[in-house]
Amino acid sequence: MIEGDIVFLPMIPLIIASIIIVSIRGKISNYITSVSSMISCVLMLYVSYNVLVLNQVIRSSIRIGPELLGIPLNFLSIRFLIDSLSGIFVFILGLVGFFASLYSISYMSRFYDNEHLGFYGFNYMVFLLSMYLTLTTRDLFWFIVFWEIMTLSSQFLVSFEKEKRRAVWAGYKYFTITKAGSEVLIIGILLLIIFYCGMNTDFLVLRYVMKPDKLLNNIIIALLFIGLAVKASLTPFHTWLPDAHPEAPSHVSALLSGVMIKVPIYMMFRLYYFFFKPSLLWGIIVSIMGIITVFIGAFYALIQEDSKRLLAYSSIENIGIIILGLGVSLSFLSVNNTFYNILGAIALFASLYHVVNHAIYKSLLFMVAGSIYYRTGSRDLDVLGGLSKYMPLTALAAIIGMLSITGIPPFNGFTSKWLLYSSTIGSGTPYVIMGILLLFTGGITIAIYIKFYTTIFVRPSKKPYTREIKESPPTITIPLVSLAILCILFGLFPIIPWYIIGDFIQRIYPLRSYIGIYPGLIIVPTISINFPFLLLLVLASITFPLLFAIYLGYRKSISITWASGISYKSRPMSVSSRSYYNVFHTIFSEIYSVGDTLYNIFILKSSSALRKLFEAIYYVIENPPYMIILFLLLILLNYIILWMGWYIID
Repeated sequence: MIEGDIVFLPMIPLIIASIIIVSIRGKISNYITSVSSMISCVLMLYVSYNVLVLNQVIRSSIRIGPELLGIPLNFLSIRFLIDSLSGIFVFILGLVGFFASLYSISYMSRFYDNEHLGFYGFNYMVFLLSMYLTLTTRDLFWFIVFWEIMTLSSQFLVSFEKEKRRAVWAGYKYFTITKAGSEVLIIGILLLIIFYCGMNTDFLVLRYVMKPDKLLNNIIIALLFIGLAVKASLTPFHTWLPDAHPEAPSHVSALLSGVMIKVPIYMMFRLYYFFFKPSLLWGIIVSIMGIITVFIGAFYALIQEDSKRLLAYSSIENIGIIILGLGVSLSFLSVNNTFYNILGAIALFASLYHVVNHAIYKSLLFMVAGSIYYRTGSRDLDVLGGLSKYMPLTALAAIIGMLSITGIPPFNGFTSKWLLYSSTIGSGTPYVIMGILLLFTGGITIAIYIKFYTTIFVRPSKKPYTREIKESPPTITIPLVSLAILCILFGLFPIIPWYIIGDFIQRIYPLRSYIGIYPGLIIVPTISINFPFLLLLVLASITFPLLFAIYLGYRKSISITWASGISYKSRPMSVSSRSYYNVFHTIFSEIYSVGDTLYNIFILKSSSALRKLFEAIYYVIENPPYMIILFLLLILLNYIILWMGWYIID
């Protein structure tokens, strides 16, 4: 096999299974979907291993053309590139995709009798395939084609439970808002075609055809950035995410938050570090959008009473952290100063490190929420409670995910956040303010997840559960435990993510040569022998208190309650989820009221109008055969649009 051909390996199981699955229903359909997806994800990990560990650059192509009936077809050739940047994102897609697919075996069993699992399986595999193709194509034309297919297939997954009006509405909203972002993205690509590269939209060509026209460059960058920001759910384009992600099946929610919203982040890195040079102006703009997104995500996550909606707003916050790191790196790497260049490289590493970290612990937390929903049928934080007694493995995974996302050492979230604090607060520039604001929101994040964990697992439930509560099946708990272990390993051994990310950082700036200036930020060989002991200590500090709590939960003491001769009926005290944030909400009520007003004006009214337009279309394309036709029409539409750009040039 030619080395470059391994890029096609993950596609084969998904393509074959998606064709077979269309007409199959029930359990067999679910097993075919899960097994095929797991095989594909293992192959994705193999491809990323070749790139990230063996330092290979994989190139391949599918040739089409040169023309048909006088119409040029050369640009329809599909070119693939997996380098040190795209390899990082293929890695998280393979990792999260594998555990999500394993998780789905049991989770989707509750739909055997009332949903078409062939419909789900087709969209699930097309979703995985389109994300992989979007990350590996090196051509802007095919990037936008695969991008649109990714949007369409994920929209059907969000609206999978068609009997739930809320899920269907969330799908409409997601599709309409992100489709608007796609159109802005296409306009930016058309300007690139018209003024720079013609119909040769190969990434490798774009690097060498850029002109020194700052105004035109900034217009193109702005259009591309806005189009990507909508899909990444940056403020003010974030409103679709808290509605869409909770309504999808929980393993799909894990893929949406853990991977899909990272796909536009991947292209932002490509845009700012490959197509254009790092710019102080865009570093400032990106940083400001990042810190605003962090604030909005954290503030609104705190007041949520739905477990998955809380996690969705938390994803917005973490995307803001990633974007803040990108902006800081752009600013510091654009100046001719070694000290700031080093800080910029550290911020860049922190941003990509956080991409990997967030993919792991947010997928874990969404699967925790799904495990709870699988057994209790509820996501309401005011209803749930006391589940650590019945679901100890889920509770253990939840507390590890909670400690990771809040940045508590030595879990993985601490390292990436600490690097970002170091590169901002230690810079002696106005970015110090952003670092301090990030620290403040870190405190809010701790409050968010104390609320999340204690309301679900610690306090007594307000009402007795109507069904038997027990631990979830192994195909659900194995992904939880595995991802929890990765949270610990990536925190204790930051050398692991350095091997994953370091090659890309070295291509941008030789950070490895300057590590001695900041010892301990990346690697500390002198204490590495203590890591096994630290790992044991962490596991013991979590396991023994949990076992003790479970032991106390099973102990029962019977005593007569003295109440002055009055009969007394014991009633468990249960704090409502609102009690966690009432004071905070009162203090910052003005901020919340401004956000609510803007949401009602710009989002509810516009999305309501667009919903009516797409409502009829949705029910026509419910069946897989119609969706295949729609995918083909989508490719044709993008071809026509870009061919018009070529015609203008000619």
